[in-house]
Amino acid sequence: DASFYPPLRKKGRNERSVTIHRLIVANENTVDDVLRLAMEWMPLDADNLATAIHKVAKLRRNTGARFEAITEDPRWARLIDEVMENGTAF
Repeated sequence: DASFYPPLRKKGRNERSVTIHRLIVANENTVDDVLRLAMEWMPLDADNLATAIHKVAKLRRNTGARFEAITEDPRWARLIDEVMENGTAF
């Protein structure tokens, strides 16, 4: 539903940022999908970094995936590294 997505002018979001957001939050995504998308679209802005981390956490909780399965994935580590490198953007 297009009405769910914020217009491009809100919060200064550009078209790339909104496209990435829509890809990350897609209902059919798995943890693997979100991590793959995040790596493909790096660098991510602070909004999309937070969205990707939240989506992974939510999917892990809802699917019962092991915590270690996520935290041992190098793509997860890369997301966390991005947060640490860009912490002032939050």
